[in-house]
Amino acid sequence: MPLTISRFTGALPSRFKGLLPCISLPFASLTAWLSYLISTIIAGQPLLPAVGAVITPQNGAGMDKAANGVPVVNIATPNGAGISHNRFTDYNVGKEGLILNNATGKLNPTQLGGLIQNNPNLKAGGEAKGIINEVTGGNRSLLQGYTEVAGKAANVMVANPYGITCDGCGFINTPHATLTTGRPVMNADGSLQALEVTEGSITINGAGLDGTRSDAVSIIARATEVNAALHAKDLTVTAGANRVTADGRVRALKGEGDVPKVAVDTGALGGMYARRIHLTSTESGVGVNLGNLYAREGDIILNSAGKLVLKNSLAGGNTTVTGTNVSLSGDNKAGGNLSVTGTTGLTLNQSRLVTDKNLVLSSSGQIVQNGGELTAGQNAMLSAQHLNQTSGTVNAAENVTLTTTDDTTLKGRSVAGKTLTVSSGSLNNGGTLVAGRDATVKTGTFSNTGAVQGNGLKVTATDLTSTGSIKSGSTLDISVRNATLSGDAGAKDSARVTVSGTLENRGRLVSDDVLTLSATQINNSGTLSGAKELVASADTLTTTEKSVTNSDGNLMLNSASSTLAGETSAGGTVSVKGNSLKTTTTAQTQGNSVSVDVQNAQLDGTQAARDILTLNASEKAHPQREKQCPVAQPQCAGTDQQRRTCCFRPEYTVTDPDQQRSVAGGGLTHR
Repeated sequence: MPLTISRFTGALPSRFKGLLPCISLPFASLTAWLSYLISTIIAGQPLLPAVGAVITPQNGAGMDKAANGVPVVNIATPNGAGISHNRFTDYNVGKEGLILNNATGKLNPTQLGGLIQNNPNLKAGGEAKGIINEVTGGNRSLLQGYTEVAGKAANVMVANPYGITCDGCGFINTPHATLTTGRPVMNADGSLQALEVTEGSITINGAGLDGTRSDAVSIIARATEVNAALHAKDLTVTAGANRVTADGRVRALKGEGDVPKVAVDTGALGGMYARRIHLTSTESGVGVNLGNLYAREGDIILNSAGKLVLKNSLAGGNTTVTGTNVSLSGDNKAGGNLSVTGTTGLTLNQSRLVTDKNLVLSSSGQIVQNGGELTAGQNAMLSAQHLNQTSGTVNAAENVTLTTTDDTTLKGRSVAGKTLTVSSGSLNNGGTLVAGRDATVKTGTFSNTGAVQGNGLKVTATDLTSTGSIKSGSTLDISVRNATLSGDAGAKDSARVTVSGTLENRGRLVSDDVLTLSATQINNSGTLSGAKELVASADTLTTTEKSVTNSDGNLMLNSASSTLAGETSAGGTVSVKGNSLKTTTTAQTQGNSVSVDVQNAQLDGTQAARDILTLNASEKAHPQREKQCPVAQPQCAGTDQQRRTCCFRPEYTVTDPDQQRSVAGGGLTHR
């Protein structure tokens, strides 16, 4: 059966193109033709390096070239561990590329050079598993083309302590490609023990590095500069003076020469694009400057012993960033968790951090958020010694947790779909804190000029000063040493304020249910209101002329000493208990019933009860005579329930028990 030569796919020299007829030949003719062709190819292969590549082997390796001029290195015979260790005085790859011959067949197809012969240094079954090309001369290597392993695939390492520049380099048929400035250290069995890096840099320029045809690419150098696109599947970058073992363990060494200014630097046109990116910089005080990191399917892991700057990153999996001082800007997104740790500090400059899962930011020093957005699909957790949010937002679909050992300053917006927790040494909130469920603030000094809101809200502090709002869609619980409230505070359900010292209310403190106040001293010049009930307990209770203390239900004041100068009213009973009660001329005390049970009562102003007014005191103030009530308030003698309101206007204090009288609308009681 005839065969068609035009289907032959191997690359052939241009001088043979005229010998390829697009016709069908009998098998015998084809065999004869191929024999002629092969002998011609063999005869035409010179033993000198091709123009554009300078490679000078030292041991065992031999130079050849393919029919189309691509240089071929017949690698040295592998050792017992399957490693072909080749040494070169100079090692450069031109734009035409380089073939590392690991083939044992008579004719072996390659992408760069078409068909090439077998490597005479190899035997069938004895191909190399790994190829180390070590440069011993004093010149930097320039890699401008692809390096292809012919025959059986093998890992390739180019090791040059004087540095490597990649400008259009790449690898073919190479599962793992390594560029390093380290010196290979071998085990007794011939396997690679470690790389010892003390100097040298690797630079990616111009046409970049294409490692997408390899499963993994490793760059191991004292310093790395990426000024172009670096593409890979699994990318590992290790910077610093290190001993890097074959299994990836890193131990710092003492470097040689000048310390690099930057361990890893991506220029304006540089970037790393891979499925997974793992970068480690170990040299203390030497930072990394990174931009445009994209791990489409896997994780981004960045570790620096110095400052770490990151602008724009995308990980299909998790992003983990660690440095002594970390600065983030641009867009940084993770499909998994996003974790950033700055040992001494973490700064977010108009950065947009987005994660589908958890966002974790931490520092033993200070976290600063200068604008931008922090968004977590699950939880957002920020912890530091100091936290300073000058502007910006923190959003989490579930929980937001802000923790500091010292001070926290919040001027942006923090929103949690579920719970929000702030725990700090001191808190200055000029922003907005919102929780869909419970919100908890636990701090020392708490200054609030912004807004705190939760479905359930609990505040624990030493001292609380609020000119802003503190509101709960359910219950409110405030427990502090001293509190000064000049803004709005309240709850849809019950509200409890417990103060071991002084409660100074100058604003509105209200509850749509029960408001319970407990303090050593309560001063009210604003509004205190409990829709169903208000209970205030203190050693000393004082209300000013324009104050309002009221409840649609019952109002109970339990104080050793009470001075009332404003409105004290209830739809139910007003009850005052304690040692002494003084009402001023501006006081208005009124309720369905009014009950006063004190040792000493000095009453002025107006006390009005629709039903019963009870005054129980050893020393009382009572009216010398019954005053005419206002038109809207009939005298006490009325019998209609809607009109049974009594005005009680004391003129002086009576100390003689025989002169004591009590007046009430529905009834008067004196004891």
